[in-house]
Amino acid sequence: MATPVGGTWSGPRVTGSQFAPDSVGTFSLVYGVSNFSGCYAEDSMQVDVLPIPLVDIGPDTTICTGD
Repeated sequence: MATPVGGTWSGPRVTGSQFAPDSVGTFSLVYGVSNFSGCYAEDSMQVDVLPIPLVDIGPDTTICTGD
């Protein structure tokens, strides 16, 4: 959640307020906000999207009732 509320996000893979990357990498996102006086400010941040980890919990085991 960005503050102040009412600003807009922009950057690659940003639609509205949703960031939906389709690949791993580093993305630069910008949040901009205006006030009623017409002043505008923005800030940016880097978001690192990492690959999904591979999990290995060992070999499969079959367990039957009563074992």
